[in-house]
Amino acid sequence: MKMERISSHAVLNSFCRILRATCNSVISVVSTARTHEEEDLFTMSFGLPLNGEGDDKCLSVLNSVEETISRQLRACKSQALSKKKTLEEFESLQDNPELEEGYCRALLCRLRFRKHFHHVVTCMRKPQGRGLDLARKHVTSCLAELSSMLKSQEFLKSQSDITSQKGDESCTTASGCRPIGFDVSLNSRLLSPAPPRAVQILAWSDAIRYFEKLLHDLDIICALSLDPVLENVLHFIAQFQKSVPDLVPRAFLQTLLVQDGKLYGRDLFCDVISRALSLPDIIGDKEFQSNEFVVQLGQLVTNLLKILCTNTAWQRRKLGKSLQDWSTISIQLELALKREFGETRNVLADEVSLILSACCGNQLLYILILFCWWCRTCA
Repeated sequence: MKMERISSHAVLNSFCRILRATCNSVISVVSTARTHEEEDLFTMSFGLPLNGEGDDKCLSVLNSVEETISRQLRACKSQALSKKKTLEEFESLQDNPELEEGYCRALLCRLRFRKHFHHVVTCMRKPQGRGLDLARKHVTSCLAELSSMLKSQEFLKSQSDITSQKGDESCTTASGCRPIGFDVSLNSRLLSPAPPRAVQILAWSDAIRYFEKLLHDLDIICALSLDPVLENVLHFIAQFQKSVPDLVPRAFLQTLLVQDGKLYGRDLFCDVISRALSLPDIIGDKEFQSNEFVVQLGQLVTNLLKILCTNTAWQRRKLGKSLQDWSTISIQLELALKREFGETRNVLADEVSLILSACCGNQLLYILILFCWWCRTCA
């Protein structure tokens, strides 16, 4: 909350800045997708300075600190091999030179994890999925750094004088020591709309597993082919939801699928629908795209994609309401076609009528199947 107090401590300051910048980016994505509403989460910061001045340069500062510690680690290795003092030019992390290498390793993997995770979030926020390939590379790096963090636990525990009374499973730090500079009851004073209760902090081992699951889900999203075929998109979401992803990856998925009212931010939903219906080329013109019923159909498809990115409880409720919307537009389309062509309906009009009716019928059937399946799953 008072970052200026640690401005003289380059390592801690750089870590806190990139952590704050990442939190701000994740909250922005979740707020855009509105997935926080289904979990009754508040995205308001209530005075927490999440959008701090200078956080846009957090990566450059972190890279500088990382390079310093990397050179310090190399010096530790050289000292161990040559038995000479080579650490005099560096500021030691602690007092015992024999432990310096272990602490450098433990610190480096944490700094690098935060750097790569920030890159993952930043790349996945790029429009039209342009950063997905690069994000996958950073996901791989994040998982490698998590593995290094797990390996550092034994070293950190061996240097800790504190023996946990609650067991290793409840420790919130790798060393088992009490965390410094963090207050779990902070929101009881700031989060006014919520009951005054402390945050439930994950155990350190649970936090590692949480990030492993989160990164795995984000990697699946990054592997999406961005195919504008509606059936393939719906199938991908249904398969993705089987792994019960957290609200964060679901928010990233929704913001990827629906951008500026377009699929992936580049394909108009009226064009996506036209391809799904296999409509003749003559119908895919500007007049057809601006038709009020086609616009409504596009909005229903958009809402369907957003609904499928929510959690199970919200899907059951929202899909139930969507059944009526799809039934209504199916009737409206049929009436509009009758008014438009009347008794002189030609072959093309009959074809359009059948296709549009089949489309709404198929979507109704799809929603009904999804609704019944999730009701059965949650029963």
